Amino acid sequence: DVVAVRETFAETGVHCAALEEIGSRVHPITGVLCDYVLCEYLAGHATNTDVVENVAVAWVSMADLLRFIPGDQIYAPVLDALGLSVDPACA
Repeated sequence: DVVAVRETFAETGVHCAALEEIGSRVHPITGVLCDYVLCEYLAGHATNTDVVENVAVAWVSMADLLRFIPGDQIYAPVLDALGLSVDPACA
């Protein structure tokens, strides 16, 4: 959880507090082990402070998330934590 808070600040300039671990998996596209942590926003203005690692970052509202990333490509426990659902007919 400490790493999630530190990395969020380092890569976005946003201060947050870790609330709970959502889960972990090997990312199906990158093959990288990913740990998912639900965090609460505390302060700061989100910016891309790591342009090398985050080449094509875009800030979108949660309501628009599924317009940019197909729901079947998002780790299901993350969708649950965000209160989003994916229509199985569209997946």
